[in-house]
Amino acid sequence: MAAELGGLAWPARVQIWDAALAAVRGYFRDQGLREVSTPVRVPAVAVEPFIDPIAAPPGLLATSPELAMKRLLVRGSGPIFQVAHVFRRAEIGERHSEEFHLVEWYRLGADLDPLLADVEALVARVFAATGSNGHVPKTWQRALPRGRDRDLRRGAARRRGPGAVDRRAAAGAGRRGHPGGGHERRRRAARADAAGLDRVLHCLVGHVLRAMAEGT
Repeated sequence: MAAELGGLAWPARVQIWDAALAAVRGYFRDQGLREVSTPVRVPAVAVEPFIDPIAAPPGLLATSPELAMKRLLVRGSGPIFQVAHVFRRAEIGERHSEEFHLVEWYRLGADLDPLLADVEALVARVFAATGSNGHVPKTWQRALPRGRDRDLRRGAARRRGPGAVDRRAAAGAGRRGHPGGGHERRRRAARADAAGLDRVLHCLVGHVLRAMAEGT
């Protein structure tokens, strides 16, 4: 049997998982979103420069439910969410696996700020449901390098514009006479973002596990 995680027995781990799932679903249903389920094996995945799909002939395992959910949106589904099984090759580490769950949701007519508010409220709901009394520690806010939280927000806003990635790549290629310079800068920024977000996840998971172990 695998070692217990964070000093918790398997029944407690199942309890955490069940409570967290219920909290996620409860939050989105309270917000008027409907849950959907989309295929795990797909003919094509969204093109992402730093995400590699896993082959599952005659298709691929989904790296996210994005494309399928957007098809539902254009067919009139209304606001939707999903707790999806997704797969990404070589995503292996202390808190990473090639198969994992991804929460994805779409509102109609919303800009970036309501979605950022969703993230904050969703984390608080999960913390409360898993025994931490809704307290979100400051440590996860400090996990990102100085200024990177602001950069992430700005980057997300820029990415919303159609063709934004292509325009930045073209501009970066010509800077200082260095072909592909923009791509390399984005690669370095992506690595920094990944490292910071990994520290955020580590703090969040650790806080929940400690709260459950202490019975708070």
